[in-house]
Amino acid sequence: EYFSQAAAGATSAVQQGLLSGTTFYWKVYAVSEGALSTGFASGNATTTACTGTGGITRTWIGSGSGGSSTNFNLSTNWSPNGTPSCADSLVMVLTSGTIISLSSSIEIGAINTSISGSENVFRLNTGAHSLQVNGTAYFNVASGNNNTQVQINVEDGGSITYNRSATFSAAVGGNFPVLGIGGTTGIITFKGDVTFNVGCQENILDQPDKVIFDGMGTQTLTCNNTGFYMFLGRTSTEIGSTNNPTVILAGSTFSTPYGNLNINGTSTLDLSTNTFNRYASGGTITLAASATLKLSGSTGGQTGSNFPSNFTTFSFAPTSNVYYNSASGVNQTIYNGPAYGNLILSNKTGSGSTTKSATGNLSVVGNFTINDTYTTFNAGTSLNHS
Repeated sequence: EYFSQAAAGATSAVQQGLLSGTTFYWKVYAVSEGALSTGFASGNATTTACTGTGGITRTWIGSGSGGSSTNFNLSTNWSPNGTPSCADSLVMVLTSGTIISLSSSIEIGAINTSISGSENVFRLNTGAHSLQVNGTAYFNVASGNNNTQVQINVEDGGSITYNRSATFSAAVGGNFPVLGIGGTTGIITFKGDVTFNVGCQENILDQPDKVIFDGMGTQTLTCNNTGFYMFLGRTSTEIGSTNNPTVILAGSTFSTPYGNLNINGTSTLDLSTNTFNRYASGGTITLAASATLKLSGSTGGQTGSNFPSNFTTFSFAPTSNVYYNSASGVNQTIYNGPAYGNLILSNKTGSGSTTKSATGNLSVVGNFTINDTYTTFNAGTSLNHS
């Protein structure tokens, strides 16, 4: 990716706006009458990691807040003047509609954004750049009407990484936090807790390529966006990437994968009693070796459980784990679609009783375990389990 061109005769150049704690590989060419030299110098260097200290609060004064410029990176669009740093806390209070775009990759501290006013739409476009948010993120429609919106649009080649908690809300109108207009190659990564509150929604064909949950420990995905779908990655929703999180689904409603669902490494996806069904028939659930899927519901997914429905292909490693783990008094039906790795039946309460029933032939490549004395396995009749 082209970054800059030095002045004629220059023997050095300073590159700004690079992400902290990142290794960059570079090539330097000579330029003569607009043409690049055949040979080049090359190397790499790692930028200093952001400590998260020394930042200040900067307030947006550009388009939508009294100004005219729409460049997120431009120093004069912030008060006090200055391009946001990796530790700065940003406040954006918009009272008119606008589209604000990154002009290069940027790393910031926290961000707190709101839009108000009837018919006003605030869109943040990444372009083919990355936005890394090191602090908490909050995007909100504060007031207006049904057409007032926040849109976080990850475009082709772009990415957003939320390193801490991210909350999206709309008192009225709509909040579109996982947006890739037209279907893009963009990627969104959540490394902290995520909350989709009232008003959060997405359009069917407007997703980024991947949505990744990649915290260093336990992450909670809370969905309280009653009445709307929250579509995730167009190609895939990933549980774990660099890290191996335990992702717990919570809230009164649901998000839904649009493409494949991949539970990677030693990561865990704990649906509790919630649903995580694919939007339409198709796609694959992949469970890596030592990855885990936990199911505590008796409704909402495949018949008799909350095993995600509408997926048509399953790739479960022999040492992967699926728990049917409902509470006492809640019985579950074991879905016979996949060839399970390790299949574990248990009672989440640790007392009372629960029955797990087979209504079709079950295939278990690894171990079949009844985890406690409070769980009964009903093998069914005239069935062949292997």
